[in-house]
Amino acid sequence: MRCIEKTLYTNGRIVTMDAAGTVAEAVLVAGNVIEAVGSKDGLAALAGPGCRTVDLKGASLYPGFIDTHSHASLYAMWKTHCRCPGIAHLEDVYPLIRKQAERVRDGDGIVVYNFDDTDIPERRGPTKRELDAVMPDRPVLVFHISGHTCYANSKALERIGVNPDAPFDDVNVFLGKDGLPNGYIAEEMAFKAMGELLPALDQERHKALVRECVAEYNAQGFTSAHDSAVGIGNLSAETVYRTYNQLYESGELNMRVYLATMEQPFRRLEPTGLLDGPGNRFVQYSAVKTLADGSIQAGTAAIPEGYFFDPSLRPGIIGTQDYWDEMVYHWHSRGRQLSIHCNGVGAIETIITAVERAQARCPRKDARHLIIHCQMATDEHVRRMKEAGILPSFYGLHVWNWGDRHRDIFLGPDRAARLDPAGSAVREGLPFSLHADTPVLPQMTMLSIHTAVNRETKGGAVLGPDQRISTLEAVRAYTSYAALFSHSEAWRGTIEPGKVADFVIPSEDILEAPAGRLKGIAFAAAIVDNRVVHGQLP
Repeated sequence: MRCIEKTLYTNGRIVTMDAAGTVAEAVLVAGNVIEAVGSKDGLAALAGPGCRTVDLKGASLYPGFIDTHSHASLYAMWKTHCRCPGIAHLEDVYPLIRKQAERVRDGDGIVVYNFDDTDIPERRGPTKRELDAVMPDRPVLVFHISGHTCYANSKALERIGVNPDAPFDDVNVFLGKDGLPNGYIAEEMAFKAMGELLPALDQERHKALVRECVAEYNAQGFTSAHDSAVGIGNLSAETVYRTYNQLYESGELNMRVYLATMEQPFRRLEPTGLLDGPGNRFVQYSAVKTLADGSIQAGTAAIPEGYFFDPSLRPGIIGTQDYWDEMVYHWHSRGRQLSIHCNGVGAIETIITAVERAQARCPRKDARHLIIHCQMATDEHVRRMKEAGILPSFYGLHVWNWGDRHRDIFLGPDRAARLDPAGSAVREGLPFSLHADTPVLPQMTMLSIHTAVNRETKGGAVLGPDQRISTLEAVRAYTSYAALFSHSEAWRGTIEPGKVADFVIPSEDILEAPAGRLKGIAFAAAIVDNRVVHGQLP
């Protein structure tokens, strides 16, 4: 009979993040499960001889952080394409296209991503004709930073069934003054281009790239992550499932994943039984992922009152209220969790209403449907989400990265001031999480926490001071609250007996640091299943 090896983490601050706010001196781990939390002397006696001891040397130990919305497997795929860095002018994107053309095979799409049109003086993307001049004979796609729209040349339009030289009747294909497609495509058409023009990755290459992505997440304090929108574009759900399971089976998966699959592949795979059963605590099949609108900064979010820079621009929701009522009810009544992308106030209203109606028809305790981004929620929406048991995941980094532009271009001062209303959620007693939506933005955990606490924009302004939250609440959004999003609070999210030994060691105690210094804190170590996956122990 093999004895379970014990590890004693001692001589530090064990910040448990439990409901009582307990800070202990030591934590005892048996195998990969927390056995006890308490004083260093008491646990040393409990540990007994032969116990491995980790001297924290005064450092703080927190629960491993949980990312509740990003796209790790999709990020891995994007790594094979050209990421657009911060550029000074529109013309700076053209050398990136030429350079990427040298890296890909003839016939494959030449792809540049993370292009941010309102961060350059021209405040627009390249036209079809401009892209044709750069690359006339091969398909080119320049994806907007949101991922919801892109700019295509004529060859790329042809590949997705759009004649570049004739009018095209589709709300997601934009026309120029000449009545012809100008190369700008949105939402379903952009996703279609992603699926048809981006070359598929072989399994081994995808595994290698996912390992790289997981290492980046670990370095930002993440021991668990929701991988959302599995099955979108050219990356099949089956490829993603195999990647994670093969990494787990080979002992190479250094982060727990909770996989939210797009509705279409979910419908296809549900009858197979693959998405059911207990699984394991490293790879879990989870929610049905879908989108109710687009992106604020791409001009496709459902904002019925109109955009600040153009009040006549009033995008609607994807689908209708009747469609969402039936779709939400379908999955709700089957006992599934929904993870629904909603940025604009129109989409948030639609989905809250659909969940309320589904609960009236089929009451379910603790369904915990998720509204992802939830950027323009009103106080009334927050109240109704709490009553309906909906959990919002706020895209708080928008305040930092786009806050100045939300104030001046997209939303105006009043609506921008309550963007990502974590303060309202705290006042209402509604648990919430924060996220970076990687690869839209890189994982920047401490900047995200800093932004939630300070509400500072990249330009140095304070946007909506009444939506500031405490550092404690911001850390909860990545730990104890975040565990609620995957129904996993019984076994992770805090440092308590019976939970998994997932920890992080910050370079400075987060809860003790001044608010203005939060963004400078790094993670000295990340530990998953009692195994160091990033950095080193003190």
